[in-house]
Amino acid sequence: MIAPNALSTLANLKSMLGITGTDKDTILEIMLNGASNHIEKWTGKRFNLQSRTEVLTPSGSSPRLYLKASPIASIASVTLDGTVLPNGGYIAGTEAGYLAYASGFWPAGVQNASVVYTGGYVLPKDATQQTPQTLPAEIELAALKLAAGFYNRSTMEGASNSSSGGMSVSFADVFGEDIKALLRPYRMIHV
Repeated sequence: MIAPNALSTLANLKSMLGITGTDKDTILEIMLNGASNHIEKWTGKRFNLQSRTEVLTPSGSSPRLYLKASPIASIASVTLDGTVLPNGGYIAGTEAGYLAYASGFWPAGVQNASVVYTGGYVLPKDATQQTPQTLPAEIELAALKLAAGFYNRSTMEGASNSSSGGMSVSFADVFGEDIKALLRPYRMIHV
């Protein structure tokens, strides 16, 4: 089963690999789900469009708080030290996925800010004619390349590790510079 955060579709992966039958669908779904999870971990972002609540720890030295899902579609509430901020209390950088504190720097604290919002992209598997895909093509391509690379490595003779039920191949073996280059613009940088 394709996971809610899958960054492409089984049909697109099968097309990329030139596979037409259904006998490999389960393993391909596992690889696509794994590739999508790996990309989310590497970028530090969540790409699927959904409502979220994030609890944040402002450093006190930054005017911005970066959220894990961008773009920001809507903000339900922003709370700081237990007080809900009015709409003018923050400015949303919707495409970049940040909130700027209207009074300067966010006050330092430990988990003293929370944001309830909807953020992320419409993924290929969720797209309809009324709601088209908004996930950038390079993110989907990275997921497809990673899943295809993992599939190709797992079917090679002489793969280095074996486990019960077959070969084991690390995602690190196929997560190359070409894939990283596609994803770098979307990577969350922690400062």
